[in-house]
Amino acid sequence: MKRATLFTTLVLVLFVFAGAVSADETVKGNTSSRKVVEFMDNYYDTYNKYGQDAESIDMMDEYWAPEFMVVVYFPLPEYPTMDLFTWKHFLVGAHTHAIETIHCEELSVDTENKTAVSRIVIEFHDRSTDALLLKTDGIGFYNFKVDKKNRLKMTRLRLYFADPALMMQLSAPAPVN
Repeated sequence: MKRATLFTTLVLVLFVFAGAVSADETVKGNTSSRKVVEFMDNYYDTYNKYGQDAESIDMMDEYWAPEFMVVVYFPLPEYPTMDLFTWKHFLVGAHTHAIETIHCEELSVDTENKTAVSRIVIEFHDRSTDALLLKTDGIGFYNFKVDKKNRLKMTRLRLYFADPALMMQLSAPAPVN
């Protein structure tokens, strides 16, 4: 009886291990959770370094598909929906006096539907003094695809903020002392 239990346990461990190893591949449109997590980690790092300056914003093309669309849920009569071109201009010009840093606190990935949800903390610092201007929470809903070169790309982002009215204050020019 002990041999049968040991054998069954060994077989189950081998099946689980084999599944875990093969699940870490991106093959013809199928993406593993680990690949998405790695992609998102790299995305946030790259965004924080390069995603808000006109000279370097195009580095984000590594993550955004050409058909990328963004909906930002601000307290406006109509939620702004932006294509890639508009999104880049928004990021570079929306709050020129502040730089934002995004910290991913939690990430949930659904590889079957090629989606991810992240709970983020966003810090806005004054570009000239580095003083903290605002810290808030948000939720990002992401859709992905695997492109012809077998690379993961974001196709859609829906962005929600804990206090959208507070976020709108950053659009105003920096106060002059």
